[in-house]
Amino acid sequence: MGFAHQIDIFIPYLGVKYLNAKSKI
Repeated sequence: MGFAHQIDIFIPYLGVKYLNAKSKI
């Protein structure tokens, strides 16, 4: 259960980092 919860947070976190990187370029 803890692992699934981490994935749930990690996926949107990656998306935010990706969007931030795109907006910087």
